[in-house]
Amino acid sequence: MLASVPVACRRAPAGSPTSVAAAELIASTDRKRALAAVAIEEAKRRGASFADVRVVRHRIQTIVAKDQQIVGIPGEWHYGPRPDRVWDKEDIGFNVRVLKNGAWGFAASPVVTEDESRSVAILACDLADASAKAKVRDIVLVPEPAYIDTYETPHQEDPFKVPLAEQVALLLAVNERVRRNPKIDRAFSWLDFWDENKYYANSEGSSIQQRFVRSDGSFFARANVNGIRAQRRHWINPLNIGYEHIRAANLVDHADQTAAEAVEKAMAAPAGPERRTTVIMDPKNLCLLVHESVGHPTELNRTVLVETNTSQDRRCSARKTWASTSSVPK
Repeated sequence: MLASVPVACRRAPAGSPTSVAAAELIASTDRKRALAAVAIEEAKRRGASFADVRVVRHRIQTIVAKDQQIVGIPGEWHYGPRPDRVWDKEDIGFNVRVLKNGAWGFAASPVVTEDESRSVAILACDLADASAKAKVRDIVLVPEPAYIDTYETPHQEDPFKVPLAEQVALLLAVNERVRRNPKIDRAFSWLDFWDENKYYANSEGSSIQQRFVRSDGSFFARANVNGIRAQRRHWINPLNIGYEHIRAANLVDHADQTAAEAVEKAMAAPAGPERRTTVIMDPKNLCLLVHESVGHPTELNRTVLVETNTSQDRRCSARKTWASTSSVPK
C-alpha cells in the first residue's frame, strides 16, 4: 500500500538550476540515465537491496474561449492561477524509491542535478531505515527481468507543435457558430493537451523511456428562453493521441445541433409530480449519473475533510456530506 511507504519531497532552493537546463535534461535519455545511475549507486552503497528512479516532466496546455474571448477558468486545478490567458504549465522532477532492510523508503525533488540525486537517494534510504523499525514482515519482490525499451504514444500531429493561432481560431469559430442561434446567450469551448515524459531505471538494469500525449476538446451552449437557462455540452473523450483527434472531431459541425438541443432543453415542459417509475438511460448519461451521485460524494475531501463551495464561499462538513449521500445504494 502506498500509505505504508515513508515519503519525503524536497523543495527547490533559491538559485536552483533553470528550467532551460531541466528541459535539456528531459530531452536527453542519456542524461536522465546518468542522473538515475547516481541515485541507484548511492542507494546500493547504503545497503539498499533494490532501488528505482523516475524522472518525469509533465506539460499541460489549456486554451479556453468564452464567446469571442480567450479566457481561463479560475478554480480548476489544471488551469492555474492566471485565468486571463492561455495556460501552459510544465513540472519537472524525479523520485527515488528504495527497498532496504525489508522496508520501503521514498523521496522526491524538483531539482534535477546529480548532487540532488545523491541527496534524495540518501533521504530515501533514511526513510526506509525508519520504516523498517515498524515493519511486520520483510517486503520481498518477485523476480523480474530487466527491460530496456522506449515507447511514445502513436500520434500523427503533436498538439504542442500546432500553432496557437490555429487552435484559438478553432475555438472562436465554434463559439461563433453556436451564437448564431438567437436564443443562445453564452458559448464556451476549450482544448486541453497533456505531455508526460517519463524515464524509469532500476538497480536490476531496467531502462525505459516513455512519452504519453493526450488530447481533449469540448464546448457547450447556454440557452436563455424567457429567463429560463439551460446548457448542452458536446464532449469528445480525451484520448492518448495527437491533434488529429481534435481535427477528426469536427467541433464546428456539431455547433448547430448542440445549440438547438440547449434551446429545446430550456423550452422543455416543467417536471411532473414525483412518482416511482422506470427510466431508460443512454450509457453516457448513466456514466454521468454515477459520476455525479456516487463519484463526487465519496471523494476523500468530502467524506473525511471539508469541501469549499467557492461560488458561495460555504463549507460542507464531513457529517453533512455523508448524511446527504448515505442513501446511495452500495
